[in-house]
Amino acid sequence: MAQETAFINGQIVTADAQSNVYDALLIKDDRIIKVGYEKEMNDYLSAHTHIIDLQGKSLLPGFIDSHAHIELQGTNMLNVDCKNISSIEEMKKILKERASSTKQGEWVRGWGYNDKALQEKRHPTRKDLDEVSQELPIIVTRTCNHISVVNSKAMELYGLSDYEEDPVGGAFGRQENKLNGQLFESVHMDMYEFSQHSEQNILQGYLLASEHYSQYGVTSVHDAGGYGNSHFPMLFKGVRGNSIKQRLYVLVGSLSRSKEVLENAINGGMLTGIGDLFYKIGPAKLFIDGSSSGPTAATREPYSSNENDSGILYYSQEELNETLLKAAKNEFQITSHAIGDLGIEMLLKCIHLANSETNKTQRHRIEHAALALPDLQTKMVEENVVPVLNPAFIYEFGDGYLTDYGERSEYIFPARDLTEKGLKVAFGSDNPITTINPFVGIYSAITRKTKTGKIVGSEQSVSLQEAIKFYTLHGAYASFEEDIKGSIEADKKADFIILDRAILNTPIEEIKNTKVEKTFIDGKVVYENK
Repeated sequence: MAQETAFINGQIVTADAQSNVYDALLIKDDRIIKVGYEKEMNDYLSAHTHIIDLQGKSLLPGFIDSHAHIELQGTNMLNVDCKNISSIEEMKKILKERASSTKQGEWVRGWGYNDKALQEKRHPTRKDLDEVSQELPIIVTRTCNHISVVNSKAMELYGLSDYEEDPVGGAFGRQENKLNGQLFESVHMDMYEFSQHSEQNILQGYLLASEHYSQYGVTSVHDAGGYGNSHFPMLFKGVRGNSIKQRLYVLVGSLSRSKEVLENAINGGMLTGIGDLFYKIGPAKLFIDGSSSGPTAATREPYSSNENDSGILYYSQEELNETLLKAAKNEFQITSHAIGDLGIEMLLKCIHLANSETNKTQRHRIEHAALALPDLQTKMVEENVVPVLNPAFIYEFGDGYLTDYGERSEYIFPARDLTEKGLKVAFGSDNPITTINPFVGIYSAITRKTKTGKIVGSEQSVSLQEAIKFYTLHGAYASFEEDIKGSIEADKKADFIILDRAILNTPIEEIKNTKVEKTFIDGKVVYENK
């Protein structure tokens, strides 16, 4: 017998085009039947309808995180958490604890340190990590996952000598002309893939990450990449083996060798839209530049904090044009990691070429689009792109933005400008770079506050209803799925969440503390806060 459930006496935030709010919802199995006011529902109810009283609490569409790395989050949950350490000495202590229980030949992996938050105000070095162990290989990634540090054993296993030239798209840290274990951008990405977990650990990580995502009301994820060519079949195993509950829209690229991996996918016949509602191929993706917080993003003018530094580029304009145009001609939606204004400008030139030679219905995207200055915003409108912004970065890294970008920080993640220009902004966390918790991103998008209370780009603030929509309906739009999910409307999939409060009546400063009581996918509870 079909299961029919009515939710009444609630605050139903639909996130539909009109931002309607109702008090009742009726679902049947995996579909929404009716949304409206309780007094209108009687004609739709039967003796078998299960009634749930929301007691005034909010019901929202399930969140769609339009840019996250489920594989990285999962494996990080198996690694040493360095996110909240305050010194390199503390890092060494917790790494030694892990090393003491690590078998010979296995890696010690740490993640999440922020050099700007350490007492020493620097990255660790191989000398620091050699003090932890000289027998076990060690890698510790910075919070941005564009920079890492390895010990001498890891360098030996990878084949790095004391003297190496910087490759295109990357750089080695040095001390007295010798490599000091610090890896930036492409050399970090290559080492990161080299040190990857076993298949068993990755699958275990998927389960942990998926449960974690469900806890925060995330029902769909635009997966932004993992470990090389193996990432796509591994994700498929995770979905088919029920380790991953969320619906996935899979960006086709890789953290390491993204151009090579993408070209293999194109030549193998992949294209956007292949798959089903739980595993669907998304856009072709390359890495163009570095991170906003490193900072290693490619900028047209030097950093305000360093007049000799303008970031790192992975590819030339010609290389980007060649690969992304080929993808577009093979029916891929195209996108790229583009954070600095130079990186964004280069991607827009690719998109212009693709739109000129194909058509403008492919909803090409820009991942991050952090430093989208006014002239670039105009070009984004001309090319009708979908900007995927990361508002939680402001909360997490905003203090550094004020230092590194100066006056340009007024335009970092410019959600207000892009919205007023008519673009459909989508939000993503870039988890594990920041928390998967959408309420932190929503809070950041509204207040533009950093962790320390500083304001970054106050003119770019959006409303609560807008922020919710950017985490729901616009995420569905970014994957061509707005007709089946992303809002609480009749005939759409029953993916939704129940909160611990009436979100529209919550003081702004309390938004980030909001909890999810239940998460539903296809009308079934996948998380319950007991």
